[in-house]
Amino acid sequence: MLKRLGLLSLFLMLLAMPAAVAAQLQPTQEPIDRIAKTGSNAIGWTRGSFVVAPIPLSNPTIGSGLILGAGYLFTIDEGSNPSSVGIGGFRTDNGSRGVGGGISLSFGDKRWSLGLVGGSADVVYDFYGTGSLPLPAPIRLRQSVDLVRLNAGYGLTPKLTLGVEVAYGESTVALDNTGAAEGIPDLGIRLGLFKVGPTLSWDTRDNTIYPTDGTHVSFKALYGDVVSGIERDYWKGILLTDFYRRGPWDTVIAGRLAACRAGDTAPFYDLCALGGTDAFRGYPVGQYLDTGLASGQIALRGTFGRRFGYTVFAGVAALGPDFGDLGPARVAGGAGVRYRLSRKFPLDLSVDVAFNQDSEALTYIYVGQRF
Repeated sequence: MLKRLGLLSLFLMLLAMPAAVAAQLQPTQEPIDRIAKTGSNAIGWTRGSFVVAPIPLSNPTIGSGLILGAGYLFTIDEGSNPSSVGIGGFRTDNGSRGVGGGISLSFGDKRWSLGLVGGSADVVYDFYGTGSLPLPAPIRLRQSVDLVRLNAGYGLTPKLTLGVEVAYGESTVALDNTGAAEGIPDLGIRLGLFKVGPTLSWDTRDNTIYPTDGTHVSFKALYGDVVSGIERDYWKGILLTDFYRRGPWDTVIAGRLAACRAGDTAPFYDLCALGGTDAFRGYPVGQYLDTGLASGQIALRGTFGRRFGYTVFAGVAALGPDFGDLGPARVAGGAGVRYRLSRKFPLDLSVDVAFNQDSEALTYIYVGQRF
């Protein structure tokens, strides 16, 4: 029940904004400093920037609605990344809703990082089955979840960070409407899930919310233990590699390679999820779930004027029981526009339209970049 883990990743992405985004900010550099240079010397708890806005939300998994979020971004010391405190809530037209908050701190000349996120949500979504248990037709589920997640990291070098992630969540899954429930695992059972494991990050990006150059490699290996409900345990590993290069006419070429492997006994909502694990656009989160996933994405980003931007993107992914037995490729691509929300930090409101190989068009409205 962590960010980017199955369907709950979507929930955390929503309620943790803007705290989760701000936690990744770094001091603004060219060409971003043309936009955000007013914040280059704003050091200290009291010299930050507020971001408060009702933001429209559109997502193929939980529908359309509104996010109401408030965040305070600040830099503790000159050598550290910006820190943040944020609260937020959302509600969509399919009945999904949630509230939560978080804090993310970077201090000690960027040597130490600490983050805490918690919240509660009631999420309605279509369940298509899993790779090993596909359903003939999707059914609508309602999942209630309460969770808390703690991250801590220590910089071994300016680029290499070793950390730990600890989380606990309780979740109940039930049918949202009438329909056959046969074959659906964990239905009607409130599961308490404890997760812990190491994290590792190698980061050479020049700016982590709107990078124009560099590479970011992150890996986590989490041990999950179902401590209430149906007792079982499992491991899950996620490897993400993001790269950024400057292109012609002030554009940025961005890419992501993702790999995920989950244990066979993981709850279905903590399997490797296309769109949830890797931020892939083009398919609803939860339509494709399995114990193994590999994907690649590419994007071209650019700006026009001081507030507006654009992107075009494409990706390919495959899922299966393991990396040696992946299924057919899933392909998608699309385009989007950006609007800058802050004059101090390069934080964008993003609107994307993605098309998949099934000739479906899906709309995404969110804060920040997908990777």
